[in-house]
Amino acid sequence: MEKPKVQLFSQKAQAILAQFDAIAQTSKFVAEEGPLEKEIRSFLVSVAGMLKRDCQLQDWHHSFPRDDDGYIYFQMFPKAWELPKVGPVALCVCWSNPFASEPEDLYVGLRIPWNYLHRAELKSAVAPHIPEGFTDITDIESADQNDAYWQYLKFQDFVTDERFDAVGFYQAIQSAFRSLLSLHPVIDDYVAKCSDMRELRSARRELGILAVVDTETVGSQQELIELAVVNAAYDKQSGEVLGILDQYEGLREPKCKISKSDQRLNGLGIDEVRGRSLDEGRIKSLLKRADFVVAHNAPFDKARLVEQFKWAADLDWRDSLHGVNWDAETSDLPSLLTQHGIDCENSHRAGCDARALLELLSYKGGGGYYLRHLLSSLADAAEA
Repeated sequence: MEKPKVQLFSQKAQAILAQFDAIAQTSKFVAEEGPLEKEIRSFLVSVAGMLKRDCQLQDWHHSFPRDDDGYIYFQMFPKAWELPKVGPVALCVCWSNPFASEPEDLYVGLRIPWNYLHRAELKSAVAPHIPEGFTDITDIESADQNDAYWQYLKFQDFVTDERFDAVGFYQAIQSAFRSLLSLHPVIDDYVAKCSDMRELRSARRELGILAVVDTETVGSQQELIELAVVNAAYDKQSGEVLGILDQYEGLREPKCKISKSDQRLNGLGIDEVRGRSLDEGRIKSLLKRADFVVAHNAPFDKARLVEQFKWAADLDWRDSLHGVNWDAETSDLPSLLTQHGIDCENSHRAGCDARALLELLSYKGGGGYYLRHLLSSLADAAEA
């Protein structure tokens, strides 16, 4: 049979299709949560060790906090920078998968915990000494609130003739890291003045633990798809929030179909939640540890939890929507956050909203800290 004289594909397309197996293997390797991300973590582990050696920081601590947003990073700090209750001021190196849907270049930066009460003052103290090339200006809404200053290193600048210059990449990281080390005496001086006094004040307080809960739902039956629990320490007398102690964020595959409107609202589609389930043991540990549970419109969130875990009905729920005198025309969470100048990392995601609500409760209104309104024995308990 004579072959048809029709050009079904261009020469370029045919050449690419001939490499289908190789391309498929590469795509699998660079996919989110694929082997490349393990390689990136191993790279950063090596970088941390080399920086400690090359910058003579053997007495510094370093850690690799878990980040569920696709970022892999380590933070490094001397013991003196570890603040009571809120964690350390630290120098960090952070990178995401460069082949992810929304990749970012590696950056070297200074982190100051977002819930450190003196964060603004410390940032102002270091501002005159920030090395050239570092910035605190961002054009993305989801910027990490812990980042105070940072410098991006473009991955593409270290690729020549289709080869990645890993040595040159490390040298650039080291150079940026060394420049941030010039802030060491400034941060030492500030933290020495504040942290010890704060620790002594905290020791005299009667402290408690609260849990802030937020849920995301889909479908006409409001089926739970995402849950966040944030545990924080607070002063039982003043209602002052002292910092995050622990937190959990989990996804759950619903039985109902996820509509396009639901997905547009929170960005969660079936691909993000397929096969996911909530860790009941972890959730129960955090909630049972707390003196009470706070949610904005608590009856709604309480009902969603009780549908999943019957024991959640016995928790002491407090409703920040109706239990706080916000002195505002509208008390929905987005409006309150805007009014108080709080930038939510990613609205309509449970973890981001829970942390933003905690920050909001740590602010002061006419009657002291907002959280104090929920400490009274007369505070409205949420009704399912």
